[in-house]
Amino acid sequence: MVLQEGFRWRYIIRYNLSFMFFYMIYCTFIAVLTIEFNIADLTTSIAVPGILGTALSIFLAFRTNSAYDRWWEARKVWGEIVNYSRSSTRQIMTFLRAGDSLHTNEELRKIREELAYRHISWCYALSNSLRGLDPFDENLGRLLSAKEIEELRTQKNVPNAILQNQAQRFREAEKQGFMDKFYFLRMDDMLNRLCDAMGKCERIKNTVFPPFYSRFAMMLLWFFAFLVPLGLIDEIHYLSIPVSLVIVFVFYLLEELGYTLENPFENKAADTPMTALSRNIEINIRQQLGESETPAPIRKKKGILM
Repeated sequence: MVLQEGFRWRYIIRYNLSFMFFYMIYCTFIAVLTIEFNIADLTTSIAVPGILGTALSIFLAFRTNSAYDRWWEARKVWGEIVNYSRSSTRQIMTFLRAGDSLHTNEELRKIREELAYRHISWCYALSNSLRGLDPFDENLGRLLSAKEIEELRTQKNVPNAILQNQAQRFREAEKQGFMDKFYFLRMDDMLNRLCDAMGKCERIKNTVFPPFYSRFAMMLLWFFAFLVPLGLIDEIHYLSIPVSLVIVFVFYLLEELGYTLENPFENKAADTPMTALSRNIEINIRQQLGESETPAPIRKKKGILM
C-alpha cells in the first residue's frame, strides 16, 4: 500500500516514460505537418475531443470508483481478520485451562502456544497465497512443526488446511479436558468467521473485473489521444504539443489508477498490506501470550508498505 505523502513525480514519470515519449513524437509530427507543410485537412474542431473527453472522464470515473470499492473491501476484510485474530487468541488464553490438576501449567502453555502460532502461520499463508507466492516461506518454518509442514505440502489450499488442523486440535484439546464443550463451540465459531473472511478474499481475487471496462476505456483513451492535438493545433500551434501531452497524460493516469486498484492482491505497490498486517497480528498474539520478545513491525520502503 502506498503511504508516501504527495505525488512522487519521479516515480510516476519513470514508469510512464515510454508512453510520454511516443505520444510527444506523435504530437510533434502532427504539428510539423500542419504548420510547416500547411496540411489543414488534419485538423478538427476542438469540440470533437472536448465531447469525447467528457464522455471518457465519466467512464473513467465510474471505473475508478468500482475498482476502489474492490480495493476498500479487501482492506476491510483484512481489518476483520486482525480483529478476529485478537479475539481468537483471547479465547485461547481464557477458555483453555489445566483444570482439576489433570494437566500441568507447562502442558497448558505449550498447547496455547501451538494454537496461537498455528493461527499466525495461517495469516502469513493466506497473504502469500492471495499474492500467488509460495505459502511455505520462512514464517511457516518457524511457527509450525516440520511434520505439519510436510502434511500441508500435499494440500492445494494451504490456508484452508491450516484451519482444518486448528479445528482438529481444538477437538483434541476438548477431549483432553483443557476446555468444556461450550467453549469448544465458541472457538469453532471463531474458525468459521476466519473461514468466511478467507472466502471473501478469494472471491475478490478470483472474480475478474469485467475486461470490457478495461478494453473499452483503453480504446476510448487512445481515440481521445489521437484527436486532442488535431483539435488544438489551430488554436495554439506548437504549444499544442505540451498541452496535449498534459491533458492526455491525466486521463492515462486515471486509467492506470483504475487498473491498479481493481486487483488488491497482486503483489503490487497499491496492494492491501497483508504482510505488514500479518506481522502486526503476530506481534499482538505474542504479547497476548505473555512473550516479551516480538518481531519488529514491517516498515514502509520508499513510501510503500507491503
